[in-house]
Amino acid sequence: MSSLPHEESGITGSATVVGPDDAVVDVVRLSENSSREGLSAPTLPASLQADHLMMSANVTPFPIATPSPERSKPESEVRLALGRYHTIKEGQLEPSLGKIIDTLIARGDTYAVYLDDELYVEWICEEFPPGAPEIMNRISWLEAKPIDMLQQTQQRTFRRMLGEGAARALSGSLDEANDILDKAEAWITARSQEVARQWLLRGSAILALPLTVAAAILWFNRAPFIARWGPGEVDLLMATLLGSLGAHLSIIWNTRKAPCVPEAGRTVHYLESFARVVAGMSGALIISLAVRADWMGGVLRTGAHASMFLPAIVAGISERLVPSFVENVESSLSRAGTSSVDRTAAT
Repeated sequence: MSSLPHEESGITGSATVVGPDDAVVDVVRLSENSSREGLSAPTLPASLQADHLMMSANVTPFPIATPSPERSKPESEVRLALGRYHTIKEGQLEPSLGKIIDTLIARGDTYAVYLDDELYVEWICEEFPPGAPEIMNRISWLEAKPIDMLQQTQQRTFRRMLGEGAARALSGSLDEANDILDKAEAWITARSQEVARQWLLRGSAILALPLTVAAAILWFNRAPFIARWGPGEVDLLMATLLGSLGAHLSIIWNTRKAPCVPEAGRTVHYLESFARVVAGMSGALIISLAVRADWMGGVLRTGAHASMFLPAIVAGISERLVPSFVENVESSLSRAGTSSVDRTAAT
């Protein structure tokens, strides 16, 4: 395309003309000032002179089609397409994953790691360094651990540690990534165990403490109950209630030794603690009956309150006393039954 000026006395104008082979020629304005300065109008090409094309100020320019501008991409997409991750900030929408950047962990020339608004670890990168995929798989496994029972600050701390491991893996520092992931795994295990122990303790306390208080109330107001039921029955009831206290003490002492499974959830731990309290009360009842029946081999004397209540509490605490006693009774009954059969056969 070429642009040609045109002069016509006393006027200024512009036009667009089409020459041979669809060549487009723009004739642009030439002001009167240009004429006075002595500029002569250039001669049109011979092919155009033959057409005797007349131009004036009223000539309407021929519309020239211009290509429509391409839809401009969002600035964030352009930056990410160019691999420049240094400009992303917290609170922005990360377009490649459609996530809100809640906490920016790290960013480099070829990668960025952040926590989204649900505290999941997200990363974007040009390519994985050697060895990084294995670490990313480990991060995904650790991220699947339940953390809803933890406090919000603890959840954020754990996920930040995972994000730091991802950032070190994407930067090529594999040993440092594994080191921080080891610490993150130990940290989440300890916090989860603490929560699971709390579930056990709360579950047993919900049931055991009211029953212990009921035993104390029954003791201080035992006269009318003894008059109605008898002293032996009241002592037996109190011993059974005190078995719940022994079970609660057992849970307190053994929670650090017994492994907890926080992934099982709150309900399972509460049911387990309830079951252990009920088992402690059942054991206390069995041992109290054995004391009354003088089946304890003379170890405890009947008649004293302590001889009834102390074994009940111990039965709730011990996990071996009642099973051992039951085995001994079973053996004794078996031997007695065998002797009886032998005597009957002999006669």
